[in-house]
Amino acid sequence: PVLLRGACVHHDNGPLGDAAIARAEERRIELLLAAGFNAIRTAHNPASPAMLDACDRLGMLVMDEAFDMWVRGKTPYDYALDFPRWWRADLDALVAKDVNHPSVIMYSLGNEIVEVGTPHGAHLARTMAEHVRALDPTRLVTNGVNAALAVMDSLGEILAEAGGGLNEMMADMGDAMNALGSSEAVTRRTAESSSVLDVLGLNYAEGRYALDAELFPHRVIVGSETFPSQIGRLWPLVVANPNVIGDFTWTGWDYLGEVGIGATAYADDPDAVAALEREFPYLTAWCGDLDITGWRRPLSFYRELVFGLRSEPCLAVRRPEHHGRAIALASRSEE
Repeated sequence: PVLLRGACVHHDNGPLGDAAIARAEERRIELLLAAGFNAIRTAHNPASPAMLDACDRLGMLVMDEAFDMWVRGKTPYDYALDFPRWWRADLDALVAKDVNHPSVIMYSLGNEIVEVGTPHGAHLARTMAEHVRALDPTRLVTNGVNAALAVMDSLGEILAEAGGGLNEMMADMGDAMNALGSSEAVTRRTAESSSVLDVLGLNYAEGRYALDAELFPHRVIVGSETFPSQIGRLWPLVVANPNVIGDFTWTGWDYLGEVGIGATAYADDPDAVAALEREFPYLTAWCGDLDITGWRRPLSFYRELVFGLRSEPCLAVRRPEHHGRAIALASRSEE
């Protein structure tokens, strides 16, 4: 058995832009492999042929993702407007592109789809999964499920029952999302849409690993999106739970978009707000193990130690200019 030491990777090539430049894609895979990853999850659209060529040649496993939304949109004028007409043709194109690439081991139907907790979403998930299997029965089908979005229409009520609220969730995102993901409401509402998958992808819901081994003994799980700084706690859970086949960190490589999502906001900074995205001077997400040019950040070396791939001592030091400052919102990538 091979456990997936995974990196979520957006499609952009940083300062080179959105174009899929073959050597840039190859270099990225080379550097991710050197940093200890053996799998990537494309976020949240299909990988380019150039990326898959590099993964085939160099030996990187791929979870290739189709959509970031289905019929319920996340932003104005997004793909949800076109989904009913185009999803079938787009999945046809995805499989036709991937079927002869040995690096591709899983197709993902989506990322944090809002309607997976509804009967309509479950019907869509089954229809798409069966369509993909008809086109290619050799690959596994997954879906990256975010528990909070799956129960968004009753989120306040569920948090109140758990003794918290939205502000508490924002202040301690990791623990709150994990507790929410393990709730009875999420278990009940996502059961049907999850049952149609070969592998259930869980975003920030590692509390379900041991729980689902009891509730759904035949369910196979992958941590499709996890907090980078938590790998020292998360990887032992992957190893200890035979129903879990890997962990994909958000993210392996920094990217353009969701600006400042990985930065730390300090309480005494008038320009810093407790929000998931920041204004200038932040330019990138700043949550990758590798920065946007490919330099490894301290967390990358820590991850290697956790994976058991580095035996010699490693010391990473940063200037302590923020020592003693109160934190308004902690970084997703460092602690």
